[in-house]
Amino acid sequence: KVCARWVPKQLTVLHKQTRLDICQQHLDRYGNERDVFLDRIITGDETWIHHCEPESKRQSMEWKHPQSPSKKNFKSQLSARKLMLTVYLDSQGRILEHFQERGTTINSARYSEMLTDRPKPAIRSKCPGLLSKGVVLLHDSARPHTAAHTAETLRKLKFDVMAHPPYSPDLTPSKTFSEGIRKLVQRWTKCVEKQGDYVEK
Repeated sequence: KVCARWVPKQLTVLHKQTRLDICQQHLDRYGNERDVFLDRIITGDETWIHHCEPESKRQSMEWKHPQSPSKKNFKSQLSARKLMLTVYLDSQGRILEHFQERGTTINSARYSEMLTDRPKPAIRSKCPGLLSKGVVLLHDSARPHTAAHTAETLRKLKFDVMAHPPYSPDLTPSKTFSEGIRKLVQRWTKCVEKQGDYVEK
């Protein structure tokens, strides 16, 4: 027996065509610019950080003697207290980590404010020369990232924003720095080969 593969959404013909077109667009650009293009990419995303996260089953594994009593773990839940963390990285590593104030989440206004105040100094410090070459920003299609206010902020910052199709977490780099950025080309290629369908990670 083979288990079914879970996917984020059942893609329509239009979704698949959009994914295919955008991936081909990125591949064409990579074909012209090669690694210079990838080295200019900065990607960012948000995640919730809980004050206390339960130990996973794998984390609880330990060596023991056959006669040793079995270890018991009691069911626990994620801590209700949490903060939203925004992380930016490039092919070399993390550029910026920013925690939102407790009790707040990301909307277009907060995202635009953070874009205005924080990334450029961090890029100037950790990625010398990138601002003059031009930042290529890759973020997903979440509403705070695509709102008109955010788009205007990015235009003022002169960031080159990469198109990213909706419902496409498989086309974002993993948070493994250079490996994640470099694997984008492989994922774009597979997406085109699969006519816009989801790519196995």
